[in-house]
Amino acid sequence: MRPVCLVGSMIADVQGELSETGIPSFRTDVANQASSGGKVTQVAGGVCLNIARALRALGLGPIQLVSAVGPDAAGRMLLETCSEAGICTKGVLTIENGRTATVLCLFNCGGEVVFSLADVSILEDNVTPAMALTCMA
Repeated sequence: MRPVCLVGSMIADVQGELSETGIPSFRTDVANQASSGGKVTQVAGGVCLNIARALRALGLGPIQLVSAVGPDAAGRMLLETCSEAGICTKGVLTIENGRTATVLCLFNCGGEVVFSLADVSILEDNVTPAMALTCMA
């Protein structure tokens, strides 16, 4: 069976959820000098990785990812997530001096996104459709 090749994003999603006593909104015109109570988690995400995991959960395979990560803890977490799911990462580049794509989302206590910040330059600078050819090698 030919592998399914997915080209795109692998992202470390950092999610912050404000507690009931946390500050419910932020002013952008002044520096916020206080910490807010809440919960912070980091999970593996990104459209490409999420689709790959869904396909594996359906029993399809082999699945090959083509993407890029940095040589940091977030990149290692994403590669480990793939390994545990049985997803081939031979097409995932590790970019020396790169930062693994990370998205930070802050949710209020009602579960709504209050703020989001994306650092995905490693993907914008290094992942191209032509990289799908690595699945054919």
